[in-house]
Amino acid sequence: MTLLLAVFLVRFASSQVDAAKAEAISQAFVNIFGLASSGYSGDLPTEGSDNFLPGEGADVLPAPSLPENIHQADYNYFTETKERLKESFELYGLENDVSIFINEWGLVISLLNDILFDSGSAEIKPDTQQALVAIGNILSESNYTIRVEGHTDNVPMHSGRYPSNWELSSARSSSVVRLFADTCNVLPERLQVVGYGEFNPIADNNTSEGRAQNRRVNIIILN
Repeated sequence: MTLLLAVFLVRFASSQVDAAKAEAISQAFVNIFGLASSGYSGDLPTEGSDNFLPGEGADVLPAPSLPENIHQADYNYFTETKERLKESFELYGLENDVSIFINEWGLVISLLNDILFDSGSAEIKPDTQQALVAIGNILSESNYTIRVEGHTDNVPMHSGRYPSNWELSSARSSSVVRLFADTCNVLPERLQVVGYGEFNPIADNNTSEGRAQNRRVNIIILN
């Protein structure tokens, strides 16, 4: 059957046929391959039809999907700001200690506590304070609400100043917010302070590596 079909194609390509013959040949192909029973109409699939696939007849790629509930204009701003922040962190040599991503909440800047604070302290380290100032200066240019979240591991905190991880995480996020407002001129009404303590981990607290990941400050430009 395959050889017979090849011979037929060669003969067809070397001859001149009118529209009626072409239609008859097309119908023959349909009957041979059983396409009629599958609902094939003989027309090429078009964009928007059930049979259309990107790349068939045109270089069509699906549009990238936006995170849930984010409008295109906001997404564009988050993407542009993300690139600016990455350049700033590279300038300060912190690119391996910071993660920046976009989700349904907005643009999230996650910094490890170890680069910001000494153990049990909420005072920002002087050598990373300028990096935070650079962040604050970029954030001061927009009108988005900014939420700063403090997170700790599950090692109990017992001190006269911070009786639990809640107080410590809240104090750390407050320190970042205060820096943004006092030094970077971010409007105070745009700033929120949240202290999660140990209760929103992203890694296993049973390992030292996991605990280090859980000790973090998230700066979120809210969608």
